[in-house]
This record gives sequence, C-alpha cells and structure tokens, in this order.
Amino acid sequence: MKHITLLIFMLVFILCSCQRIDQRYAVKGELKSVLLENVDGVPAEYGTLISVTTHAQYEGWSQLWFVDENNTIRMVRIQFHDNRIHESVLVIPRN
Repeated sequence: MKHITLLIFMLVFILCSCQRIDQRYAVKGELKSVLLENVDGVPAEYGTLISVTTHAQYEGWSQLWFVDENNTIRMVRIQFHDNRIHESVLVIPRN
C-alpha cells in the first residue's frame, strides 16, 4: 500500500511540474525573428544597409545589417555560395 501511495504521489508531482511556460515568462531581452514573405530581395522598408559581417563558424554566410527610420535594426542572412537569402530575419527594436 505504501508503494502505491508513493507512486501516485510521484506521478501527481511529475504531472503538476510539467506545465507549459507562459509567454509572460519569456527571457527578458530575447530578440524576435520574422519570416521574409518574399526571399527575392530585401524589403526597402528595412532601411539603410549599415554593415556587412561574417562569422568563421558559418562559412559562406554573411549578415547584412539594416536600420530603418524608427532606428529598428534588422539582420538578414545571405548564403553567397548558393546565392540565397535566409527567410528568418532578426529584429532588434530600439527604445
């Protein structure tokens, strides 16, 4: 009987512990990504190209950094070996 009670207690404890994390508890400072609807080019509303960077770990990829009139920064990834734009764009809002 003790074993069954302990087993039920453990099962209830595990089930209560496995709750989904609410969006209100997202990591502070976590940046969002948006998807490009059309990967034929970079939308003009992204603003002015301010920088191009590369990273040794991601050979063949470049990051294009844009800033718009609201000072929002967007980073678009370009894979130049295959001549393609990655559909995920990092958005960094400015306060």
